[in-house]
Amino acid sequence: MAAAGVKWVRVFPEWNRIEPSSGTWNWSELDAMLSAADDCHVNLSGLLLYNVPWINPNPHTFPTNNFSAWSIYVSNVVAHAAGRVRYWEVWNEPESFAAGGTPADYARLVTNAWRAAKAAHPNAQIGLSVASVDVLYLEKAIQAGAADHFDYICVHPYELLGTLDSGQEVLYLSIVPTIRKMLAARNPARQDVPIWFTELGEELTERVTPERQAQVLVKAYTMGIAQGVSRIQWFEAQEGGYRMGLLDSNFKPTPGYSALKNLAANLGPKPVYRGWLHMDHRDYAFLFQGASTTVLVAWAPRNRTDRVVLGSNSQILDPLTGSLTTAEDFPLTDSPVLVLGVSSNLVSQAELNRSQPFPWPETPLDASSISATLGGTNPEHGLHQLRADATSTAVTVDGGPARDCGEASGVSFTVDPNFLSYTTVPIKITAVVRRNAANQNGGFNLKYESTSGRKSIGWNSVPGNDRWYTLSWTIADDEFVGSWGFHFSFDSDSKGNSQYLLQQVTLTKMGD
Repeated sequence: MAAAGVKWVRVFPEWNRIEPSSGTWNWSELDAMLSAADDCHVNLSGLLLYNVPWINPNPHTFPTNNFSAWSIYVSNVVAHAAGRVRYWEVWNEPESFAAGGTPADYARLVTNAWRAAKAAHPNAQIGLSVASVDVLYLEKAIQAGAADHFDYICVHPYELLGTLDSGQEVLYLSIVPTIRKMLAARNPARQDVPIWFTELGEELTERVTPERQAQVLVKAYTMGIAQGVSRIQWFEAQEGGYRMGLLDSNFKPTPGYSALKNLAANLGPKPVYRGWLHMDHRDYAFLFQGASTTVLVAWAPRNRTDRVVLGSNSQILDPLTGSLTTAEDFPLTDSPVLVLGVSSNLVSQAELNRSQPFPWPETPLDASSISATLGGTNPEHGLHQLRADATSTAVTVDGGPARDCGEASGVSFTVDPNFLSYTTVPIKITAVVRRNAANQNGGFNLKYESTSGRKSIGWNSVPGNDRWYTLSWTIADDEFVGSWGFHFSFDSDSKGNSQYLLQQVTLTKMGD
């Protein structure tokens, strides 16, 4: 990892490895990690996590009945690693790895860790941790007492990274701005704390090849840095069963390893983001001051090839292979490239754009509604169906386009963050539906992100297949933050209940 330019590694012994019984301390594993990190000139980001058998036999429970022992553990670990580990992420994905634990319990865990860590070493930094980008869990923990007791925030945006397959770069780019909106509302004194991506990755599947995985990695780091993420840690270094390793199980480098190495070598250890370009009015391009010259990381939307004109000869690097070509214009696909040495004209344009919202996809700032018309290629205007071909099939009904939703137990949608993000305003969601040709009984629950978490409006049966029917719902407690990669869904619970066709979905703001 050090040879690939990695500077930070997230790995740490759990509490029970350090204090196997009350008052008995074993530092051998931690000291070996610290020595290895020193030898490789990388930094360890610390983890304070999981219960111990002598408090609770289930390690995935908060030690709520013995915060005294938890505080002693935190104090000793932070003191032992002082000067070598400064950043401490409290727990790992508490929603998943804290059975029965509430945001209020997590807030108590964090506040006790904060006090113990600061007393042991004043420069220790305490980080909140959540699965995915669970903004609502963070919000509840802050409101329950964690406010002002953290120095940075750690998220794991696997699901949001997965939306790139549906062309939702803008949703991934909204992670940091959305968190900052929440902090401004709930803990203004911490509005500008660093945001870390301490886990993210794309798992190999029949659809995701090693090359595709490497392309996603380049996009993940590029857009993470562009939106202001302080640290990004790919999961994982070596293949360990999740099919995301930069090295395979035999330590052989994957295309993702090569991509990270080339990206790090050209952006340098401290890349400076300078702005974005909307090339050809649809392509993604982000400008950095790299290790030795300006670097433009660019790619086209899925299934497109665009001819890009640079204005001057530049070197074009394929990060997956390291191959270099020189050209003034070139075909750009959805496989990202690094343009080295960008013309002054493009630099000026990118720097002018830097303070503006990312424009993909484009939704007028004064728009009152957004919509998606479903069919072979969905015409989408600020509202987007995720993984359309995996969850539905394009059909023609009465001479018009639609989608048969019988392929999966639900269809999910995202809202352009430039249209609505975090702010709660009354909205109306409308769906144009009918039963399938066989007139099977079908329906769904409308589930959405609300101020109290994911919420269901209840079951909606599709009336018949004789014509198109319009169903609508008015919602007053929406809080669209994309915690798990989408904002609302039509959830049928099983494929057997998904026997309906969907023609159009519209979301309208009813007023502030």
